[in-house]
Amino acid sequence: MRRLLVGVTAIVLLLSGCSTGRDATDPNAGGGNRFVAGDGRTVVYARADRKPAPAVQGSTVDGGSFDLASVRGHVVVLNFWASWCAPCRLEAADLEAVHLSTKDSGVRFVGVDSRDERDAAKAFVAGRVT
Repeated sequence: MRRLLVGVTAIVLLLSGCSTGRDATDPNAGGGNRFVAGDGRTVVYARADRKPAPAVQGSTVDGGSFDLASVRGHVVVLNFWASWCAPCRLEAADLEAVHLSTKDSGVRFVGVDSRDERDAAKAFVAGRVT
């Protein structure tokens, strides 16, 4: 009986080491993409608790450039994504819908592609986002 209990405990420990837990990372990439699942909460920070955004600059998928400072004064949704990211594919339509419903009120959406070549990024956004 003791050997059975030790064996079952060892199996449970081994299997739990293969799981990703509540804050999931991609187990197939060794956690390398550092995806963390959201918990569905919305957090609103009081104006006094808000800190200025850091400098964010980069090239756009169409070959232009972007500087976060260019949208200072607007509400900005900054979304990190990649073409190979399954949750990113699922959320793209929702983000686009919110973008379309809020753009007239000055909300700006900025997507930051993570680890894609430009062609893969362009293919991902084509027909998905404006």
